Amino acid sequence: RRATKGIFLSVPPFSKLETRCAMSSSKELVGNEISDEEKVWMQQIEEAAKAQGLTLDNRYLLASLAIVTKGDVKKALNRLKNWNEATEMYRLKETTEQQSSQWVKDNMGSLFFSCGRDCDGMIGYGIRNGRIQPAKVATHDDTCYLIRCIVDNLRCNTTTLEEVRRGSFFMGDMSEMAWENFSP
Repeated sequence: RRATKGIFLSVPPFSKLETRCAMSSSKELVGNEISDEEKVWMQQIEEAAKAQGLTLDNRYLLASLAIVTKGDVKKALNRLKNWNEATEMYRLKETTEQQSSQWVKDNMGSLFFSCGRDCDGMIGYGIRNGRIQPAKVATHDDTCYLIRCIVDNLRCNTTTLEEVRRGSFFMGDMSEMAWENFSP
């Protein structure tokens, strides 16, 4: 969504951003090419993932794993295993972006905010920690919606392979923290 008076109202439309990832020929995605070395890493990770029965959602995830782990197959498989477990546990494929965004908006307001980029082009991501109310995350469904919204925000920070290479930084706004932010 759009910022109004400098306040980030809700999460951006991530599903629209994901389509940009597949457009590697686009001039706006300079640096989104996969190097020959990264292609080798991808092949090694993909073969090892298949051998272990792990699910790779798409080629972008595979490329991201190769880049982040610098081809370390063991690290990539560990990350992929954790991703597969989280995807199942938090029903990430069953919960929609719209459902999770609406749940966060209704229960935590404008939880996320955009920080911009640092001098090296790394994307900043912000969360208003004081808006997280454990009492409002009462059911497994609530947890699934919150986790899905966080995942969607993280995806938004890395819509190109160049952004995966640069990484992200996270900032927490603690100004609204109070005792109700902690579980009893």
